[in-house]
Amino acid sequence: MVAARLAPRRGGLRLWVGLGTLTGWDRRPGELLGWGPVHAELARAIAAADTLSWWCVRTGPDGTPQTIVPLRTRPAVPRPGAAAGVWGEVWIQVTDPMWTTLQHRRAGLDGLPDPGGGWHRVLAEITTRLATTRAGPPNRDPTARLPGRALRRWIAVRDRRCPFPGCRTPAHRGDADHSRPHAHRGPTLDTNLTLPCPSHHRLREHGWRLHHHPHRPGHVQWTSRLGHRYHRQPPPGLDTLPDPAATALRDHDADPYPYWPSSWANPPNCLDETQPPPPPPPPAAADEIPPF
Repeated sequence: MVAARLAPRRGGLRLWVGLGTLTGWDRRPGELLGWGPVHAELARAIAAADTLSWWCVRTGPDGTPQTIVPLRTRPAVPRPGAAAGVWGEVWIQVTDPMWTTLQHRRAGLDGLPDPGGGWHRVLAEITTRLATTRAGPPNRDPTARLPGRALRRWIAVRDRRCPFPGCRTPAHRGDADHSRPHAHRGPTLDTNLTLPCPSHHRLREHGWRLHHHPHRPGHVQWTSRLGHRYHRQPPPGLDTLPDPAATALRDHDADPYPYWPSSWANPPNCLDETQPPPPPPPPAAADEIPPF
């Protein structure tokens, strides 16, 4: 029965994307957890699926969540190319600069274009919910054996991946693990919980220890059986990803090559230093042609 209740929390996709990307104010990439970065057009197509629930995440300067609220409103006109047959959650990040922009927009002081398509209702709900919801993790019952749905989502958004250094397994597919065991009076709080993948969860059964930083949420330190320590910090936010180049192609752009380009015109990777082939030598003059 417990496994049946936990299964929906672990399944499906998780798309981590900025609010400006969905509205079309910028073209910053998103991240499909477990897969990697996705460009802005693909992120919008995935988010437009009717089977995905939307959650707005207000983050602090260090990228850790401050408030997580559900969103019930959707744009009136779905974007073309919406993904079909996917389900899960969309985590929409609102940074401090974006929150200031939303407040200015409500007061009519910003100069951003109207995204249209009913987005004004979505932005109004985001502003209202974030302004009226109490900040902080949903630590409702520290004595509970397992975290509730809201607390589990909070930890998954905070860590986004398995807390073991180098592991890229999405956190929402991991196991709820108390750093201080619940049997030893470990509280069910965000400062005592992580969501490691099953493989790294079993390390705790073989002498590995896990400690949380007391003042930096999401920062944990693993200590091996030999006493070696490994620090793991939360993954960087979306603002650290580079902006697309000004000449970057869009999905609807025409193919710039009417033919398949040669290998030197389209190198397989950025480290290929192959130079264009040298031009052919000019034809020799008549008086320079050697005799037979």
